[in-house]
Amino acid sequence: MMGSKNNQAKKQKKSERNSGQRKQKKSAVEEEPPQSPSVPRPRPRRIVLIGPASPTARVPANTAEEQQVAEALASMAAGKAARAQPEEQDDENKSTDSLELTPPPVYVPKPKKRSQRPQEDDPRSDTSSGNEDEAGDNTSNSDSDELPVSSPAKEARTRRVKPFDITFEVPYKNATRDFEVTSTTSFPNFLTLVADKMETRKSLLTDIAYTISFWPKTPKPTPKRLEDERDWGKLIRSIEEHISTCQKKNRGKGVVKSFSVRITDAPGEQTKQAGKKGKKAAKDVDEPGSEGGPALKEHVFLRGLEEKWACSEHGGKPCWPMNNGEHYHLTDIDLAKWAYLISQHKAIDTIIPDELKVTDAAPRQRLAKKALATSSTNDSEPPKWIRDFAPLMGMAFGMARANPVLETPQPSAQMPVAATGSSRQSALFADPPSSGTKRAASETAPSMSEWLLSLDMDSGRGRHNSNFYGYYDTFADNGILDLTDMEDLQSGDIVNMLGCVVGTANRLVKYAKADLSSLLSKSKRARI
Repeated sequence: MMGSKNNQAKKQKKSERNSGQRKQKKSAVEEEPPQSPSVPRPRPRRIVLIGPASPTARVPANTAEEQQVAEALASMAAGKAARAQPEEQDDENKSTDSLELTPPPVYVPKPKKRSQRPQEDDPRSDTSSGNEDEAGDNTSNSDSDELPVSSPAKEARTRRVKPFDITFEVPYKNATRDFEVTSTTSFPNFLTLVADKMETRKSLLTDIAYTISFWPKTPKPTPKRLEDERDWGKLIRSIEEHISTCQKKNRGKGVVKSFSVRITDAPGEQTKQAGKKGKKAAKDVDEPGSEGGPALKEHVFLRGLEEKWACSEHGGKPCWPMNNGEHYHLTDIDLAKWAYLISQHKAIDTIIPDELKVTDAAPRQRLAKKALATSSTNDSEPPKWIRDFAPLMGMAFGMARANPVLETPQPSAQMPVAATGSSRQSALFADPPSSGTKRAASETAPSMSEWLLSLDMDSGRGRHNSNFYGYYDTFADNGILDLTDMEDLQSGDIVNMLGCVVGTANRLVKYAKADLSSLLSKSKRARI
């Protein structure tokens, strides 16, 4: 039995092998038709052309021309198919009867949602993930860590944020002015609007700061400086975040309360003052409408003017050069008025304001300087106008000296009265000067402008830089025209009249009494 089964299996395999050989021979006969030895006949081939009507249609090739055209089309299609699909196909799967050509696949990307877009397409991202290494290298090689600054208007358009209005408060005199700008306004245009509202020049807005009304009131907020485009962008972004936070409340129905941005002046860093006086001064600086503390600002501007216009030709005292080459000595009143005008944004420190009336005051000062050709050498020596009386006194005593030497009498000194003298001698030396002596002294006494200027020019009396000449206008307004009008004045009267400190008033009274006593003594001797 086993032998018969093996024989049957062998027969079956042999029959299958014979049938396969017959099929191969038959296909070979179909592919290679017999050719006539006299007339060569091309081998017929079938080419499949892909078209819109039938992608698998078979077109027989009957003539030589049609066969050449078909072969050309087939080669072109095969090249396209080879470029689109580089993978090699197995030779056993290829059919020798026909060539099937398929068009290359066309990839059409499906549009993605906004949330699925790449990071570099998002305009809100600063840098893409692919450029992180490059950005790091640039940061390490750069000299500074500052990032490029874009304008708030461009940032708003990039973020697609709806523009909003901002209310600003700027100081104006003793009050404030309001104006509105949009969030897309540039920083230079904002400064132009501020200068227009404050009626000042744009170049003076170099030290400004701001506070926003929605900031917490406790602790008291510190103003932030507003110097450039970067600070302006921070201000816009902080307001934008506040508006967004308010709108998100109450399930997206939040209401944004009205707010404003207050612009103040920040002249520089200020030291903290201890005690109640320091707190009071700080309160005065931060009061609304105070423009950052006028008193403090005027003091700073006053010191700046003194340093800027210090004249080396006049011992470091502030002077203003006139067009004719002369120097006008700036008094304390002139400097104080100039500093006040600067604090009110009505003047600058490089051009003297018209309110000082330097053109009118310069001739008076020039005449006073001409009266003082030279200055005295020390505090005890009388001025030049007293020494001019020496020839007269020499003639009165019958002496003619080329260079008379005067002794300075003491204000409180009283000439001794002889014990055995007559009553006439006692009356002569003990009684006060007669009216004629006072009249003579008044006629020769210097004017207040000359006398005050002599005090400033004196090396001893003017060593404290008290600027006595600055009080000339106040003396003239109160009828104090020459030195004799100072005879009955006390220190308290000087303080009430001039508003100066007690030390300055005491020195004025001391110098006036000394010069008056010398003047009266010389007049009395001249009469004798």
